[in-house]
Amino acid sequence: MPTPPAKPLSFFVHGKPKADPRIRCSCVGGKFARVYKPATANEWKRAIRTALGESDWDGKLITGPVIVDLNFQFVRPQRLNRKKDADTRLPHVIKPDIDNLEKAVLDALTEKKLWKDDCQVFGGSTYKHYVSRTGSFREEGCGIKIVQI
Repeated sequence: MPTPPAKPLSFFVHGKPKADPRIRCSCVGGKFARVYKPATANEWKRAIRTALGESDWDGKLITGPVIVDLNFQFVRPQRLNRKKDADTRLPHVIKPDIDNLEKAVLDALTEKKLWKDDCQVFGGSTYKHYVSRTGSFREEGCGIKIVQI
C-alpha cells in the first residue's frame, strides 16, 4: 500500500513581494567586466527564510517531488481604492513579473535547505493579487503552500 502524502506545509510571508533581479554586468576601467547580482530582493528572501523557520516545518530535508502554490498579495494603488471599486482581491497585472517572483521564493527556500534543489518542484499555481479592503486577504505578502508527493 503506498504511503500517504505528507501534510502540506503552509505559511504566510509578511512584507512587499520582490522579484529576483537578473545578473548585471558593468565595465571596470574599460578593460574588465564585473558581474554582480543586485541586492534588491535580499530583504524579501530573508523574510521568506524567517517565515519558514517560524512555521510548523520539522527541519527535515525534502527529497522527493513537491508542488508549490504561491499567492502574492500587493497593496492596492489609490486608483483602485475608490468606493465604487470591488472590495475583493483584484488581479495584479503589472511588474514585477510572476516568474521572477517565483524565483525569489524558490531560491530562498533552497537556501534554507527545505529541499535539495528547486528542480524538485514539478508543479503548482501562482497568483498575483491586489489585496481586498476588508476580509482575510488584506495584508501584503505571499501565502506559500508546499505539498510533498
